[in-house]
Amino acid sequence: MRDLRACGKWRKSIRFRAITVSLTKFLPRFYRILTTARQGPRQIAYMKTNPFLHNQRSQNNPGPTPQGIRLGMILVLLICGMAGSLRASDPIGIYAIIDKVSLLPSEQSAQTIQISGVFSLAEGRGEAYSKPQHGYLFFTVDPEKPDVTRKEWADLKSIAGSGKAIGFGSRYPKKKPTVRKTDQSAKDPDPYPLGWGIRKITDSSYEPVKALFDAAGKSAKSTKP
Repeated sequence: MRDLRACGKWRKSIRFRAITVSLTKFLPRFYRILTTARQGPRQIAYMKTNPFLHNQRSQNNPGPTPQGIRLGMILVLLICGMAGSLRASDPIGIYAIIDKVSLLPSEQSAQTIQISGVFSLAEGRGEAYSKPQHGYLFFTVDPEKPDVTRKEWADLKSIAGSGKAIGFGSRYPKKKPTVRKTDQSAKDPDPYPLGWGIRKITDSSYEPVKALFDAAGKSAKSTKP
């Protein structure tokens, strides 16, 4: 299991960082192109003591215009505003405090997993999560990556009952999982949402995690060895 020691950094998506870097490189070039007058096909040297020719050179090469500068600044501010409005997205699909894990038909050849506890599921983009729900999740093994799936299931079982918060699964699964009530029969399992592996949570002040502990009636437990 991976230790999420910098929750703030983790919540910044790769896509957001790539857009920011691209804008940083592009904006200075765009501003120079927009506000610099086009140069003629050739440049002629003039003596500074000839006022007529010096004035003619200034007219042929006027430099940036006030209108061009204002337009460039407006466009730069608009683009920067758009970049600032972009919000990093937390890629974790499920935050959970797990009480119990059942693997069927056996741990070695498990086809389904039943995870009991309290859960917050990702909603849309950004850092929005559902209110914590008590119950259980019921998943079937990923047919394309059964070995990876079972390794994650073994990690989930090892953390069950510890009272620690973890994150797992993808924010954008093929099918959104369902938190089932404890008295609901286990049938029609959801596809297991393989994502970024199992994440131990060390930042208990992060709102979805804090809400989990409040709902579970537990205080945050350290994940440090």
